[in-house]
Amino acid sequence: MRDPFARHRLPLLWALLVALPPLVSCSPRHAAPLNVLLISLDTLRADHLGAWGHPGGISPYLDRLARRGAMFRSCIAQSASTLPSHRSMFQSRPASLTDDERPVLAELMRDAGWRTIALTGGGNISAELGFDRGFAEYEEDRAGLSWAVPRIASWWEEGNREPFFAFVPGAGTRELCRRLRGLEGDGDPPRLSPVERRRIRSLYAGGIRYTDAEVGRLLRVLEGEGFESRTLVIVVSDHGEELWDHGTVLHSHTVFQELVHVPLILRDPNDERGGALVAETVRNLDVAPTILEGVGLPVAGSFDGVSLVGRLRGEIGPSLPAVSEMGRRKAFVDGPWKLVLDGRAGSALYDLQNDPGETRDVAAEHPERVREFRTLLAGLGGIVRELSAEAPSPELTERLRALGYID
Repeated sequence: MRDPFARHRLPLLWALLVALPPLVSCSPRHAAPLNVLLISLDTLRADHLGAWGHPGGISPYLDRLARRGAMFRSCIAQSASTLPSHRSMFQSRPASLTDDERPVLAELMRDAGWRTIALTGGGNISAELGFDRGFAEYEEDRAGLSWAVPRIASWWEEGNREPFFAFVPGAGTRELCRRLRGLEGDGDPPRLSPVERRRIRSLYAGGIRYTDAEVGRLLRVLEGEGFESRTLVIVVSDHGEELWDHGTVLHSHTVFQELVHVPLILRDPNDERGGALVAETVRNLDVAPTILEGVGLPVAGSFDGVSLVGRLRGEIGPSLPAVSEMGRRKAFVDGPWKLVLDGRAGSALYDLQNDPGETRDVAAEHPERVREFRTLLAGLGGIVRELSAEAPSPELTERLRALGYID
């Protein structure tokens, strides 16, 4: 299949090949390979972190990490649901173009000598759904971060000193999402009063506060065990939550910004400057190439993303074209422009710079841009499902039911 984004990407790739600085792991301060800690926070909107402008003071540890590392202000997730978003991130491909044949990040790290470990809450990123690929150790527990933090701490305390790649998802808002799915019933938005909606937003903020504290605890353990100075830390989210911005409350149904604009923070132990702010658009599918280049490994030829290592060092590059998909809906972001296809004949174009809330369709004013973006989106695959198309086992079915994903 012809790559629909080649025209946008090739000039940038050439510039990166010519201008990239030495690899992170080649620094004289770090003769040994760098470790990698990838923290993926489920259902976290970027605009609900203090570093992204939220006034609530609910994310002090993540805000501190953003000040010490590189903060990517405009990162786009490739789907609005956990399963396809993580598949896309690990394969560095648009969500509808992932498959079971292409290599995933953990396989590449394992084959290059890193000890790969994942401590997850299961559910939509369970081993049964293929998310254990490449992990020498893959453990699941519904307790999530509250279980994973002491578990990984004990692993570090055992004196394991080979380079590691640790994947630790967190889901502090999961219980709220489960209860809200129960309120939705047959799929209609819950009919709640303004007071009730404010209460739900407060509960969402409380979930973020809890998750932030757990991340802070994990980072303190990392520092206390002497790993901080030789570990590349990445914090990202798989998708956001609507919270009535476009009429309903949860995720998995649209590709508006509240669902696909996610936080991305990277802390490079070799970067003594800290506090880098990258304003240009990047994508979750750029995370895997960045990790590989960051530890000195080649980027897989099947990856569509590009490494952000240069931007960690202060290089300024253009915004990267970004695709998001959910169900039959697809979106294409290029600079300030965003085209949304609703899965039928309809489409809408938004000017994110002047209309960040995506409230005014300006497609009629820019027909050439609409045609161009529609042509690019035509190269993608079909339906992107929230859950796997295959029937899950009774055990996974029960877990997904407990999380509110199925009845």
